[in-house]
Formats: sequence, C-alpha cells, structure tokens
Amino acid sequence: MIVRCQKCGHENQHASIFCRKCGVKLDKEQLEAAILNKKRSNALRNKIKAIWRIIILVMVVAILYAVFMILYPSLFSPHKVELSKEQFRESLVKLHSLELRAQKYYTFNVSEATVLYNKYFIPKNLRKSPLSIIIDINNFISFSFRRKVLRTIPIALDYTIIGVPLFAEVKGKKVLTGFKIENIKLGGLSLPFAFGAYVIKEFEPYYSRKAKGVIKKIDKIEIDKDKGFIICLRTRKVIE
Repeated sequence: MIVRCQKCGHENQHASIFCRKCGVKLDKEQLEAAILNKKRSNALRNKIKAIWRIIILVMVVAILYAVFMILYPSLFSPHKVELSKEQFRESLVKLHSLELRAQKYYTFNVSEATVLYNKYFIPKNLRKSPLSIIIDINNFISFSFRRKVLRTIPIALDYTIIGVPLFAEVKGKKVLTGFKIENIKLGGLSLPFAFGAYVIKEFEPYYSRKAKGVIKKIDKIEIDKDKGFIICLRTRKVIE
C-alpha cells in the first residue's frame, strides 16, 4: 500500500511517518485512509477467495455425483427376462400371426415383447447388449441396454430412453409415427435433451428394417402396466 507525500508527491510505504524523499511528516488522515483501504481490500479479496472455494467445491461435488449416477447401475447385474418353452412357443405363434395380419388385436406382455424383440428384431451383433423393456406406473415405456465402454476396461454404461408411442392423423386415420421421448438417461443420470442426442443415436441400430416393417402394420398401441402391449392392426389390411 502506498501513501503519497502531500508536498513532493513521492510514494511512500504505508508504515512510513516521514517522506523518504523530502522528510516532511506525512498527513495522518491520508495514512489512516490508506490503512482503512488496505483492510477493505483484504476483506474483499478474502470474500472473493471464499466464494471461489465454494464454487469449486460445488463443481467437484456435482461432477462426482454425475459420475456416481452414471456408473452406479452397472454395479448390479441387469435383470434377465426369460420365457418357458411353452410361453415362448405361444408368443412366437402370436408374432407370426401378427406378421400375417390374421386378426385385428394382439396382446404381448412385457416379457414376451422383450424376448421376441431381442431374438427377431435386433441385429445379431447387438444381441450381447439386448434391450430391456419396462412399462412404469405411468404407462411410459422404458427401453434400455448395457454396453461396455471399452473391451479392455470392465466398465459398462446403461443407456435408457423413456416415453410413449406417438400417433398422427394421416388421411383421416391415426397412424403410429414414432416415439415421443420424455426422458433420457445415461446410467442413473437424467440428461437434458440438448445433451441427449448421443444416447438417442445409440438406439438407432436397434430399430431395424424388420421392426419398421411391423410398425407400419400397426394402427394403435395401448400400453398397460399389467397387460403389456395391446396392438391394433390397420383395419383395411386385416385378412378376414
């Protein structure tokens, strides 16, 4: 801190009583003001440092929380959906009947939909990371799969999209046009839609040409947590 001499203008240290150049006694009020300004400056500097420490701490905690939420689900083995031989045969007969449009309505429970989709509608190279299909209490559908980050690193990530089928009016009829996404997750962490494009892109290979072909035959899907998927085919194409 500097105290300027009132006579010659020489800059002196704040602890000085006399000017080091001309020897004049320095103004006491100026000296006290300089000391007060120094204290205020130090107090402000300490407050700024404290604020930055808090900001850095919050950022570190947020990063650690995000990493934990992303990796946490991979600490547990995914639930494996299986059907008995009899259940599988019955669900397969329904699937073939649907592909032939033999009737108007079909019901597939969640287990049937999961097993059949993984076996017949996703490419073979993806079957090591099968889809998990869940219907929650709000009748939202959750699609997820788990994949290793790198072959050499035993860390896997869960990718999840949650939403409902999307219908639109086409030529006076409701047609299934897509899937309205309500939530996107990486592990257990919900992502903003602005950052969810990466997760959504990972699901594109699971929507195969065969799956698109079946979707085109569907006029409506009702979702029920207990019953599963109630599928209504387009009336004009149903075989009588």
